[in-house]
Amino acid sequence: MIGYVPFLLTVWLARERPALRTWLGLAAAIPLGALVIIAPWLLGLAPLLGSEIASPFEVAPYHLGTMLVMSGFLVPALAVAGAPLAARRRGPVDVWMLTWLVAVVEFGALGLLERALPFMATLLKYDYPFSIAWHGPVIPYLYLGTLSVLWIGGRLGWARVERWVRRGTPAVLGGAAALLVLAGVFAEPLVIASKGRLRFFGAFSSHADVAAMQWLRENTPPDARVMNYGANHEADWTPVIAERDTVFYRPQMFFKGTEASLAEQAALRGFWADPADPAWAAVLAAHGVRYVLVPQVIANPEAHTRMFRWRDPFVIAATSTPAEAAYLELVFDAEGRAGVCASDPACAVGQGLFTRSIAGFRSNPL
Repeated sequence: MIGYVPFLLTVWLARERPALRTWLGLAAAIPLGALVIIAPWLLGLAPLLGSEIASPFEVAPYHLGTMLVMSGFLVPALAVAGAPLAARRRGPVDVWMLTWLVAVVEFGALGLLERALPFMATLLKYDYPFSIAWHGPVIPYLYLGTLSVLWIGGRLGWARVERWVRRGTPAVLGGAAALLVLAGVFAEPLVIASKGRLRFFGAFSSHADVAAMQWLRENTPPDARVMNYGANHEADWTPVIAERDTVFYRPQMFFKGTEASLAEQAALRGFWADPADPAWAAVLAAHGVRYVLVPQVIANPEAHTRMFRWRDPFVIAATSTPAEAAYLELVFDAEGRAGVCASDPACAVGQGLFTRSIAGFRSNPL
């Protein structure tokens, strides 16, 4: 809608203007067709549309930086260079791409219309400006950037460009393929050598963590409740991969009705500071927790040097470990892929099934 509606309003600026009948068809037929397709979804949302639920995100000028950073600087630069070319040609698609890009800037970073026309706030109550700034300009960037590249190619001479492409393509593709092969062969040394030099997060869950989550999914009852790690990000994938109810989950600003779960998290986060304290056995049982998942980076901090993650893990300072907790039984170890049950007579040894006791997990390095 952000790209289409402005196009309908500004298409008359194109050199080749559509006939009124064509414009009416574009303005009516396509939106009505889309409305028919999404009608079941809208009917399902109908009770919520009049509620107080609204996006907590605001339009902000710093989203202009998002438009640059998330697209890698070069593509936005080429698109900006191609915008005057599109404005000079002023074909219908040129006008469409220009108005689309202007609309993304407006609804993602400026918000002038919303301030000038208060009724726009109702239409934009579910707006997500950051996502608009990130994903909204992709198609205009590609189109306008291509115009820029074509103009550069024309200035250099297409015969010359074609010679460069023919001569350079084998070397570039061959070099890229060689680098990929070398990166695969020397992946672990490269990861170790890059620690402390790169600043992006990487993968929060290791192969061992994923194996433990998959074990939970395949060997526990559907209603089993899991105590995952209480620090930011370290437990985010557990409910997704294990497909089980977890105490902690990735917080989102648009979540509603989370007061009870957040209060429970605050009450149970202390478990990770001293899991060996026997008092936690009754607390976990009272909250319906039957399984405890310990991330590999917590159970074995040295494994961080080999993981595909670069920033330091999020760790809760602890005076003991789950392995020291007498009330926890280790039923899965990612290193041996084995189920270990010692105290529960209903537990099938070697199959990782546990029916009554709290189960402790330790994800050791592969």
